[in-house]
Amino acid sequence: MIVREEADGSLTMTGQTDHAKLSGQLAAHWGNDRFERPRPFASVVRAAAYHDSGWYGDETNQTIM
Repeated sequence: MIVREEADGSLTMTGQTDHAKLSGQLAAHWGNDRFERPRPFASVVRAAAYHDSGWYGDETNQTIM
């Protein structure tokens, strides 16, 4: 879990798996007229989206087998 303390003292908590999903969404938009899309594109997007999948068990307090 990513924990960030806000200026008012409250905490913003983001699950690792939510962070990974966002990473995949961002990766799906990489590339423009200034830099190329990664190659192989689909594999890079998939890797970004699932790079924290090992955390599912801990974040749900369940064991994944």
